[in-house]
Amino acid sequence: MKRRWVFPLVTLLLFSLSCNLTDNLSKSKSEPTVAPPTLQPATAAPTEKPPATAAPAEPEPTEVQPTETEAPPECPAYYTETFDEPNDCWDFSSPFSVSEVHNPDLVEFGLSAGYFDITASNKEEMFLYFLNEEWDYPTVVVEAEVVNHAGTNKNGIVLACYVNEKGWYEVRLETGGFFQVYQFNAALWEQGENPYTTLHQGGAKGIRIGYDRINTMTWICNDKDLTFLLNGQELWATTLREVNAGGGVGIGLTTYKDNWPVDIGFESLTVSEP
Repeated sequence: MKRRWVFPLVTLLLFSLSCNLTDNLSKSKSEPTVAPPTLQPATAAPTEKPPATAAPAEPEPTEVQPTETEAPPECPAYYTETFDEPNDCWDFSSPFSVSEVHNPDLVEFGLSAGYFDITASNKEEMFLYFLNEEWDYPTVVVEAEVVNHAGTNKNGIVLACYVNEKGWYEVRLETGGFFQVYQFNAALWEQGENPYTTLHQGGAKGIRIGYDRINTMTWICNDKDLTFLLNGQELWATTLREVNAGGGVGIGLTTYKDNWPVDIGFESLTVSEP
C-alpha cells in the first residue's frame, strides 16, 4: 500500500458549499459567493505577484540603518516539481471546484511515494483544479508526467494555462485514449451557465494505455498559439483569433458521472518558456 500524505476533501466541501454551485454545469444555479481566481495583467516577462508588506519600523535617531537588498523570490518562475516532499510554491490542500462536491469524504489528494495523487470513489461529475497564481506568464509551457494508478480510464487529467480573472485554457487527457481542449469562461460560470467551450476533441495517438504507465503531456501556450503534445508527438495545434493571454498555471482532474473509481497521479511537473 502506498504511503500517503493525503488531505480529505472536508475543506473542499466548505469551499464548494460557499460557492453554492450545482453538480450539473449545463443547468442554472444560484450565484456563487466565491469568485474565480484573479491575477494581475501579464507583462512582457513573467512577474511575481507582490506580497503585502508591513510598514517599516521607525529607526532610532542615533542609529544608521544598513541598506537592505531585495530578497529573491522563494518560488522561481520556471522549475520542475517532482512531488517528493511538500513545498510552499503550490497549495495542494485547497482545490478550486467548478461544481459542488456532494461526497467530499470519497475524494482524497496528496503526496504519495513521489507522486501527487488524486483519488475519487464517488459517482458524480467533478471539476477540480490546483492553481498556481505566483507568477503571471505572457507565454508558458506546462509539462507533466502522469499515470493512471487504478480504476476507470474514463477520466480527465488536466493541464491549464493563462489562468486569470477571465478564465483559462485547458487540455484534458483520458487515459483510455482520448483528449479534449476547452476554454473556461469565468463570466459564464458566475452567471450559472456552462463555462466550457470545446476547442477540440479527438484520439490521443501514441498514448501508453495501462496502469502506472507514464504519459508525458505538454501544453504550450504561446500568445495566440496553443499546442498539445503527448509523449513528444504533436496531436493538436491552433492559432486563436482572440485569446485571454497571460496568467497562472494549473493542474487538475475531471471525473465523469458513473465512471469510478478514479486514481491518477502526477509524477513531475515542469513550467518553462516556449
